[in-house]
Amino acid sequence: MYRPRRPSVSRRFRLRATRDLQITGSGTLVLLSVPLTVLQHRTDWLFMIGLAGIGAALILGIGMRIAAATGALLLVMMWTAVLPPENNPFMDDHLIYAILLVGLALVNAGDTLGLGRWWSNTRLARRLPFLK
Repeated sequence: MYRPRRPSVSRRFRLRATRDLQITGSGTLVLLSVPLTVLQHRTDWLFMIGLAGIGAALILGIGMRIAAATGALLLVMMWTAVLPPENNPFMDDHLIYAILLVGLALVNAGDTLGLGRWWSNTRLARRLPFLK
């Protein structure tokens, strides 16, 4: 009688997936869980790199428009991740910071407190105005 072969997965691979996602057993679940753990580590790195880029742009005052827009979007997404809030049913510090970031971009805070004035005079920023 012919029995189909199960895909071979090394023991170390199976134990790591079992430990990370609390999956017991083997076979399809382990094969599906390993790409999820790899994806989770990559998204953690991308999230941290994005936070560092947004923070550096806001501190330096370079690219305030795009940094404020992406920072506000990130903060709103972080707010939706903790719904419903513990204290107030609507207002949360994430929303207040998102509004603050939009306000900083609208008043051109990078020109006053950072390198925004110098950056807006560069050839790149004049050619691509969304980078101001």
